[in-house]
This record gives sequence, structure tokens and C-alpha cells, in this order.
Amino acid sequence: MIRALFLLFAITGTGAATYATDLVLPDTLRIRAGEVIRIPVAGKLPRLGQIDVTIRVTPGVVRIADVVGDPTYAVTCQTFGPVSSRVERRQALATYTCGSVGAGVHDTIFALLLEGVYGGDDEGILTIDSIALDSVQLQISSNTCVLLRSPEGNGQLTTPTAVTGNYPNPFSTVSRLSFSVAREQVVAINVRTMQGRLIKAFPDIPAKAGENEFTMNFMESEIASGRYIVELVSSDGTVYHSMAVMR
Repeated sequence: MIRALFLLFAITGTGAATYATDLVLPDTLRIRAGEVIRIPVAGKLPRLGQIDVTIRVTPGVVRIADVVGDPTYAVTCQTFGPVSSRVERRQALATYTCGSVGAGVHDTIFALLLEGVYGGDDEGILTIDSIALDSVQLQISSNTCVLLRSPEGNGQLTTPTAVTGNYPNPFSTVSRLSFSVAREQVVAINVRTMQGRLIKAFPDIPAKAGENEFTMNFMESEIASGRYIVELVSSDGTVYHSMAVMR
């Protein structure tokens, strides 16, 4: 099932603007002690501003090694600075801040670097507790990622095949598509009109397990202004993503 991300705009009774956004984490993460895995956090930001994010994890399974942004994400600072942390027996809360945040034009906001630890738990959770934009709390909804310790072998990220966004969006002739697949394979990307007519096909794209990026290039004569559907075809099924062209 395709998970849709919606950015909602609400007006409170006092006239102040508040924003709500869904955040998407992988459903399950398998990690061994000493291993570091990068986890993308998908969602959208409503505008420019300083972001403060609070993350909740089970300290007996993982620790937060870092929180990072990237120029290809909405967040343009490379590394978040730690603000505060609290570690208890069953949970750890850590807050990080970033003073340079781009607008919500990309579905991946930032990434977490998690390190497996030699703790007392074999199972735990990861979730985003809160996000503040310019000290104003956003209304968020975040799914819970289940953390499982792998006794041996490489940690394995279990995540459904999905398109997490394209940047920029809208675009003119070039846009970078972000997508994830459960295992290494060859995929195809098709771009169709809203009525289903094929505009351009990108076949035989090698993809690694986890997060991938692919740059889509179009000639002006191939694609006009308007909305289009991106079709990601993999061995695990087909998923879809909406994008816009503007000139």
C-alpha cells in the first residue's frame, strides 16, 4: 500500500497559523551492536526557519550517533547540533537543532545515524516525538519504527518499496527522484500523464537495498507544464508518486 504524505494547513481560533505533517520512518530496523545505519525521515516542512527535532529511542538497542541534513533535502545544514538529552532505563529522548532549513520541497527532511549497542534489550522503538519550527511546535504524526537487535550478520533495514519524493518539485527539465526498495535489484521508472499516457520510460536502473536516487532528464519538447505520475516498477510491486512541471 502506498503511503501518502499530506501537508495540512490549519487556522486556529486565535488567528495564528499552525501546521501539521505526517512523518514516515521505516517499519522495522534490524541492527547489530557496533553497526551504524542511516535512516531517512520522510515528511514535509511548511516554510523556511530553524528546526528543533526530538527523537525517542530505546537505549538498550541503539544510540543516536548523529542527525544530518543535506543540500538535496529540505534541510540545508549538514549536521544538527545537540540541545538536550535524557536517558532512562526504557527510553532516551534527544533534541537536536538546525538553524538553516529550506522550504518543504523535498519529502526527505533529514537522516538519522543510529548505532547498535551492547544493551540489555533485544527489541525497542524509534519515533519522532516533536518538531518545532522557529520555536513553534508543529502538529506531527509519526509512525513507530520497531528496533530489533541482530545477533549476527549485517544489520538489515526492512522497508517497503516507496518513492519518497523528487527535488526540485515543481521542476522544469531535471529532477532527482528519491526512492527505496527492500533489496538490491533492477527497477524501472515510468512517467505518465494523469490520464495514464506514457511520457518517458527509464528502464534497467540498478538499485541497492534501502534509499536510492535517480536523476530524471527531459527535453522541453517531451514534457509540458502540468502534473504527472511517476511509476516505480520493482520486483516487489509498483508504487506511484505525483510531481509537477512548471515553466
